[in-house]
Amino acid sequence: ARAGSKRSGVRRGGGHIFAKRPRDFSWRMPRKALQSATRMALAARLADEEVTLVEGLEFDSPKTSSMVATLNSLGMAGKTVLISSDAHDGNLWKSARNIQGVTVSPVAELNALSILQPRAIVMTTAAIDAFREETKRLRETSRTRSARKQGGRKSAKASARSRTASQGQQEGEA
Repeated sequence: ARAGSKRSGVRRGGGHIFAKRPRDFSWRMPRKALQSATRMALAARLADEEVTLVEGLEFDSPKTSSMVATLNSLGMAGKTVLISSDAHDGNLWKSARNIQGVTVSPVAELNALSILQPRAIVMTTAAIDAFREETKRLRETSRTRSARKQGGRKSAKASARSRTASQGQQEGEA
């Protein structure tokens, strides 16, 4: 009879039968949960008064000394600081990249971890407005996505409201 391979699992010194293989157990958090965590983290930092609002942080040229002077005037010297602006600003980033403990991030790239890690946050007023607009936009898109998932069907109350509204418009035209 045929003997088969020496490396067979039934032979002495052979391989394992149904051997363990590396598996990937990683998973991604739901997008809405991540967005909610970011909103809650910023709200908590605002409630604890750990966010300093600044009218504008524009630099004519990338100078680390001017950024250090700005942080000293705000009382942030020696702290880990997150500086957030409404959009990416090259001069702002270049001015702060060589300072230990200081990170610069536009509002679109903020997440819960980046908000909760530093001891202090410096945000421009335009950045706060951009954050509000971004969260409002994300809520609107999530509502339209959920409506698409339901096939665009309305609830009984919503369809009754739309019927009464359309009847009111027709009576007003007549």
